[in-house]
Amino acid sequence: MTETLLCKDCKHSFRQWSDWWLPPSIALRCRLKHVDAKTTVDPVTGPKHEDAYYERCSVARQSWASKPENCGDRAQYWQPKHKTGLFKLIAKQKHG
Repeated sequence: MTETLLCKDCKHSFRQWSDWWLPPSIALRCRLKHVDAKTTVDPVTGPKHEDAYYERCSVARQSWASKPENCGDRAQYWQPKHKTGLFKLIAKQKHG
């Protein structure tokens, strides 16, 4: 496949206002990779609350054997943000 599927062209990617000063390679986040809020209790320091967040696209595109749900190098969850990306999606599905 000659076309590279980029996160910036995916409909699941977005950029938060708090990350406006970061370069897109770091600032883009994926709507499919939501991490829920959780509270852990440490018997020494007490409860620690971690806010919910969306994983960065750079992490979601990494291929780890321990995380098969990640989008990975093959961009398995990629969908076009604009109509011009439909041909990329068709080529992706054709080449598998």
